[in-house]
Amino acid sequence: MGNTLNHDDAIDVLRQADERKTSQTNGSGPWTVVYDSWQDSGDRNGGRFAAFAAPDYRDRAMQSGSWDMSVGGGFPGFSQHHDDGEWVSTYHRNVDGPDLEPLVLVQEMHGVVADAYLISEEFRLLMHLWEDKATGNYYSVGDDGSKELAIEFTGRQIRVRTPLLRRYQAARQLDLLLFSDTRVFVDTDEKPEAFEELNEEDHVEKDSVVFMGVGDIGLGRSQVFSRLLVKRVLPPPPQEQSGIWPWDRDDEEYPEFVIDEDENGRPVKFTCEEDKLANYFGKNPDAPHYLTPVFFKPEVLKRYYDDPSLYSVSDGRLSCGHLWGVQIDNGNPAAVMVFLGDIGRDIPSSHRDHWRAYNIPPVSKMSESTF
Repeated sequence: MGNTLNHDDAIDVLRQADERKTSQTNGSGPWTVVYDSWQDSGDRNGGRFAAFAAPDYRDRAMQSGSWDMSVGGGFPGFSQHHDDGEWVSTYHRNVDGPDLEPLVLVQEMHGVVADAYLISEEFRLLMHLWEDKATGNYYSVGDDGSKELAIEFTGRQIRVRTPLLRRYQAARQLDLLLFSDTRVFVDTDEKPEAFEELNEEDHVEKDSVVFMGVGDIGLGRSQVFSRLLVKRVLPPPPQEQSGIWPWDRDDEEYPEFVIDEDENGRPVKFTCEEDKLANYFGKNPDAPHYLTPVFFKPEVLKRYYDDPSLYSVSDGRLSCGHLWGVQIDNGNPAAVMVFLGDIGRDIPSSHRDHWRAYNIPPVSKMSESTF
C-alpha cells in the first residue's frame, strides 16, 4: 500500500488523464494496440482488446463504453433455445457473431498449459502475413519480396501496424472497435463521495464512448479507485483503399526516366507507365515506344548481388524468387539497359526510385547478345 494522498493529489491520480488520451488516440499512430493486460503493484491494472463490427452495429456500439466482446470471445460453440418445450442446439462458427468478430482469439487454458494468442486466420491470409516461428511476430510480404514487421508480440501486449488494420477494414467494410478498461487505486482517508465530480455516465467524445466511475473496495481499507472505460469506434475507409486486387495498383508510381538528350544536351524524360507508351499496334503514336532503351550505371545491380538469398541476377534477367522478374541487358560492362515499358510493368513500384537514382543518358548501346 502506498502513501495516503491528500484530496487534490488523489483527484489527479483518479482522473486518469494520460490513460484517457492514450485510449482515445490508440489507432491513430503507426501502431495500434489490439491486446494488452497489466497490473502494476496493485495500484494500477487494465487491459485492451479489439474487435471488428458490421457498420449496422455502430449505433449499438456507441451506446456504452462497455466491451461488446470479452477476451476469449469469438470462438466456435453452440447456442440453445426452447422450441415446443424442447431444447434446440445450434452450432455457430463464432458465438459472438454475426455482427462481431475478434482480431485476436485468446485460447484460455486455465493454468494447465500456456494460453494461446491466435491472430484471425482471415486477417492473416487476406493481408498475406508470414509468421516468424522464432518470435511469434508476423511480417507483411510485399510484391517486391520485402518483409515488414506487421504484428508484434511484446510481453502481454500485441500491436498491429495501423495501415494494415485500415486496409483490412476497407476490404471488408468493417468498423474497428478498440476497447480499454483501466483502474487506478489511491490510499486516502476520504470516501468515494468526496470524488463524485469525477463520475461520468456513458457519453460520446468524438469517435469514442467514455465512462468513469469512482468507488472503494471495502474490506475496511482506506482506498478509493476509479474505473475508466473507453471504446473507440473507427469506421472503414473506402473499399478501393484496401490495396487488394482489383485495387492493388491504384497507388502505383511511375516516375520518369531519361531516354534521350535534346539538341542542347538537356535530358529528355518520359514516364515508364505502360498504358502511356506506344506499341506496334498503334497505341499512343506520339509517345516513346514500349521498347525504348533506358540505361543505368552498373552499380544499380549491387543491391541485388548483395542479397543472393532473395534475388537472382543471371545473363539477361533479374528476378526475386517467383514474385517478380525483369529482362535486363547486363552484357555491356559500361551500363545496364532495361526497356522503358518493362520498368513500369515488371519492376515493383517500390524499387523504381532505386533504379532512377542510377539512370544515365543513352551514351551506351545495347549489347550484341541482347540485340
